[in-house]
Amino acid sequence: MENYMIKFLSDSITTKAFQPYYQELGITDKPKKQQTLVGRVLLANLVGMPVKDAIKNVDIDFGHYGKPYFVPNGYHFNIAHSHDAVLVAIADHPIGVDLEQIRPYDYTRITRAFTPDELEYLKNLKGKRQGEQALRLWTIKEAVLKLQGVGLIGKPKTVVTTLPHMESARRNDDLYQINFLDVGWKYIGTLATQVENKNER
Repeated sequence: MENYMIKFLSDSITTKAFQPYYQELGITDKPKKQQTLVGRVLLANLVGMPVKDAIKNVDIDFGHYGKPYFVPNGYHFNIAHSHDAVLVAIADHPIGVDLEQIRPYDYTRITRAFTPDELEYLKNLKGKRQGEQALRLWTIKEAVLKLQGVGLIGKPKTVVTTLPHMESARRNDDLYQINFLDVGWKYIGTLATQVENKNER
């Protein structure tokens, strides 16, 4: 991953250590809010700040396209959720992450998200591998769009992935390095880092 500083943590909202926070904040039956809370706890652990400060957004500011970063050290961070899992990454440069639970997945429901080459690649795969690779492609697209700060409004199809190894992707002539993170066998965790910007040439 180039010579960048990148750290990440992942955990489940069902982990017992988070239960006291849920009770204190009255969110024991609110999984979406639990995801947000766990994201902040993991973020606090990564940067060494008090959890209460991370929850209150202390020392967090927002830059280009609303991308969050820490004011004291300029660290960038990104958070992703999927079902009961949460992934948080920090770096000394802009990043985007996405997380998806590995599950049966019919890519034909969202063919508009994929390029013709990506659709042909998926069409030639079979069974579980087809679904898993479709999810992997999806996480790449979302990680790149999150890095850019545009989210899904940026149109997933505009992110073009190198196949079959998926080690990089392009969007609007900008190049992104793709890394798959070890977040356990049930999930696909993907991190995108920009390595070439057309405006810097």
